[in-house]
Amino acid sequence: MKMKQVAERIGKHENTIRNWSDWYAEFLSPAPLKGEARFFTDDDLRVLAYISELSAKGLSRQPIQESLRSKFESQVPFPPVQPDTLIDLDAQQKTALALAETRTELTTAQTALILKDAQLKEFSATINELREQVQYLRVAHEQERSAFTARLNELMERYMDKYTERADRVGDKYAGEIAALREQIGQLRQQVIDTGQSEQQHLTEVAHLNQIIDRLKQQLEQTRSDKSVEDK
Repeated sequence: MKMKQVAERIGKHENTIRNWSDWYAEFLSPAPLKGEARFFTDDDLRVLAYISELSAKGLSRQPIQESLRSKFESQVPFPPVQPDTLIDLDAQQKTALALAETRTELTTAQTALILKDAQLKEFSATINELREQVQYLRVAHEQERSAFTARLNELMERYMDKYTERADRVGDKYAGEIAALREQIGQLRQQVIDTGQSEQQHLTEVAHLNQIIDRLKQQLEQTRSDKSVEDK
């Protein structure tokens, strides 16, 4: 029996029969393969008629499923659909029935749209929350980077202070040595004057001391040059 025939036998629209076939498939004969037409057995017709009766009493989907399950478990047969109880709908009744079914489907669609709208609002709230978290992480990262830069600058200043202090100590050391050598030169000159040493001996010793002074000056200049490069 085709779906249209079943719809006419129990007085329902084909869309309703199609929905019931999906909702209560476990109580009907196996559904056909994809692309094949659906045919209903006499037992299917009895089950669908019973569903129509429960639906007319105002039962929703879940209570109907429970009632069907209970009837199957008790193995109580479904009443047959008698010919004298068949409904012969005229065109006006069929139109009204189709309109009612359409309104039901429209209500279902509107409900689905409301649910989708609620889901979209929830997604939007989640996205806003994630954006706030990203902004918070950016600010935290920037603060950490600023703190790291400040710490690095502090360490560099300490290092440069220690290096400058060390360079100053080295410079003072060389300057002290140069002053001591100059004092020795003066003493040698005085000795020459006092002891009457030859001029050639005096010049030799003075030249030697001047060479030492020149080396010390070069070392001092090199130290200051290295310090200048480090400052840059």
